[in-house]
Amino acid sequence: MKRVYWFTTILAILSLTGCGLFSPQPSSQIVDLNLNGKTIHLRVHDRFLLKLGEGFDWNISISDMSVISRVPNIMVIRGAQGIYEAKSAGQTTLQAVGDPLCRQAPTPCEIHSISFQVNIDVK
Repeated sequence: MKRVYWFTTILAILSLTGCGLFSPQPSSQIVDLNLNGKTIHLRVHDRFLLKLGEGFDWNISISDMSVISRVPNIMVIRGAQGIYEAKSAGQTTLQAVGDPLCRQAPTPCEIHSISFQVNIDVK
């Protein structure tokens, strides 16, 4: 009787811990200026940190926000523009235009804005 109890207990523990083994964990990555013009591949629920750097005021736009969107209420490190999550399968494009901060100075600089674009494929 004691063996049956231990066998049942061990089997129950293994079945409970095994539940998490087969569900893949979402991955996370950093999307930066080095990926300009490239395509990244994600799975639904994957997240990425958009880190385009400091010195620019970034304006971000996403062509299809049903595919990816920014995760609200998460503070990010300096030089990052947010954490984004893949919401559903599909393709979208994330575009950003960075205006130099020195343009807001009393004597504005003449540095040009920079553009960034990454294509996103979510499976």
